[in-house]
Amino acid sequence: MIAIIRAFTGAGDTILKEYDPELADMQEVNRFIDQMEVQYQGRAFDLNTGEILNEATPQNADIAIVPQWCGG
Repeated sequence: MIAIIRAFTGAGDTILKEYDPELADMQEVNRFIDQMEVQYQGRAFDLNTGEILNEATPQNADIAIVPQWCGG
């Protein structure tokens, strides 16, 4: 299974990172998400549950960074 981290922007959605959640270093994935939240001035959401994502786990397969102007 491949997990995806994407950003929603005015230009549409952009895939920022793809990784295998079973093999990935989740600390590295969470650092990447933190960096993207700062870059896009947004919050990370789990698209499967619709909840704000405070820390990614291998069960989070579809993550979106949503800028605050989109309602994040």
